[in-house]
Amino acid sequence: MNEIKVICIPMRKTILEKSAEILVRHWKKQTRVEIKVCDMPPEADGVVLVMTAGLTGKWKEAFERFTPDADALKDDGYILKSVKWNGRGQIVAAGKSPTGTKQALYRLLREVQFEKGKVFFPDVAYKEEPFFGKRYVVYGDPSPNSLELLPEEDRKRAMFELWDKEKRLRYAEGIEAMGFNSMMATDESENYKVSGYLLKPEYWKQELINLYEHMGELGTWRIHFFWATFTGYPFIKERRVIHGKQADWGRGLNPDNPADKKIWQAHLESAIDYAPVINEVCTHWADPGGWEGETIEDALRIHERIMAEFQKGNHKATSLFSIWSLHADNKLMTQPDSFEKIISGKILSPDVGIATHGRVDMVQAKAIKKAGRRCGPWVWYLADYEIVPSLHIHTRWLDEYFMNLPQEAAEVTDFHGMDNNSHSFNMASLYVGARKLWNPYVDSDTLLREFCCLVFGPKLADSMFHAYSVIAEVRCGNDDYGELYSSAGMPGRYSWHKPFLPIFCDLRSHELLVRDAIDDLKAASVDNDWISRLILPVEPEVMLEDVKIHLREILRYVKYRRECLNVYKGKDKITNLPVWRKSKTKGRLLFMERHNANRVLKILNAGEKLRR
Repeated sequence: MNEIKVICIPMRKTILEKSAEILVRHWKKQTRVEIKVCDMPPEADGVVLVMTAGLTGKWKEAFERFTPDADALKDDGYILKSVKWNGRGQIVAAGKSPTGTKQALYRLLREVQFEKGKVFFPDVAYKEEPFFGKRYVVYGDPSPNSLELLPEEDRKRAMFELWDKEKRLRYAEGIEAMGFNSMMATDESENYKVSGYLLKPEYWKQELINLYEHMGELGTWRIHFFWATFTGYPFIKERRVIHGKQADWGRGLNPDNPADKKIWQAHLESAIDYAPVINEVCTHWADPGGWEGETIEDALRIHERIMAEFQKGNHKATSLFSIWSLHADNKLMTQPDSFEKIISGKILSPDVGIATHGRVDMVQAKAIKKAGRRCGPWVWYLADYEIVPSLHIHTRWLDEYFMNLPQEAAEVTDFHGMDNNSHSFNMASLYVGARKLWNPYVDSDTLLREFCCLVFGPKLADSMFHAYSVIAEVRCGNDDYGELYSSAGMPGRYSWHKPFLPIFCDLRSHELLVRDAIDDLKAASVDNDWISRLILPVEPEVMLEDVKIHLREILRYVKYRRECLNVYKGKDKITNLPVWRKSKTKGRLLFMERHNANRVLKILNAGEKLRR
């Protein structure tokens, strides 16, 4: 096609215009085809009709003819289909709402084909609805403790706060195009300032406001994550001065305590500057959080005070109360009747939603819905691993969780999150997670292969799928080895309470798998003619190099585990493990195992027995 027209009907629907502009901008970078966004009737082939319900005149007639069942769709549901109008071939992208039509455009972005500067539209006939309503990504970062171990080059890759504005916006738009419709971000500038990254709070505040505003124009639901107990590093620094002693990281500030009030109030006043550009606030109370003597009633009352301040700047803002760590050994959150007090409505306003711990808990979710509140999980350690900024492939974790969700989960939840800390490293797992929020029961390997085809093209897709699958198996998926990455308080097998045995695996099998994947990619390169159909913050060539480096590091660690096993054999107690030698590889990866030897040693000497 020499010319393509993207026709927004009507043009006044800003969300549709903005989404169409993203579509067109991506296509124009990859072709020399002239692409126009306009509101003129179709006069040629190669027209994308962007439509939504509520049209009048001939457009209403066309909408009803091409999408007769669109009104029955969920808000983000869409229809994408090839049609003939006046004898000409067209593509109709339509939804019940503008956000549904937007998702149709993003699906078209994944379906369109490019070849030698030309755009080809395949015949399509899709009707799709999301399993979960609001599908948010947490724009988190690895903890500053981990970032301190990173070389400067890696730090810039891992921290999206250090990216330039264009890359950050492309990243946010690309996440939307995967199928998310909501974002959750937090102002981490205080932590990074104290940790030595010189991220000035006033700089990052404006950058985050810009990001919220931009995504708002696309119809993205924006949630501001607020550390209500303010357990950040600046507090620890100040707490030592105020109380004259070392403070635990998890101790929070008490806004009713004169010694804490000034710091806490400054934290709140800084946060409420975001009020005009957000839709919702999520307060996070326990990580483990809380001050000495605090009760759940204190946390609930202060949540209400926080929201009163936010609503001065945005009277439409809603809120979520996070019950992260409600199950843990935490004085604030684990009183016998804490859950009932939270949902009863005696303190929290009826419109406050509840963000449950980590996953969908059906018992809790039903009780929350029965109480008339919105409900959904605040997810962590599912699509990514916060503690280590690196490349993780969590297809097994995602399958184990989503494949076991009952259909009823869609009825008792109003939102569902997905964690994302490693940003440019994490695109494959994030894509799988995004698609799982539309259909939890699609096999993760199917989605991972789809990602590889979209990003790397047919010549490289099989090799990349092979490499990613090996990382999923050897680094992130084994029942023994994978536990090293997945603990941090998760229920079930993802728990500190179940010992992890990172060296008790079939090491020979792992070594062969990794060597095979390395050989498969040895001469691999991205086809010069291939254009990624996903909007990415990094180029496919960089992602390919990341995987090559990562496989080499995994192979080194398999050898290290074998050394550990040889030392352990036949001994009841050991005092030293072999030294993990720092990699000479520069850039792109921090591999966590080099600081885990003491944990392995502790498990061995606790009486765990060799399995093989």
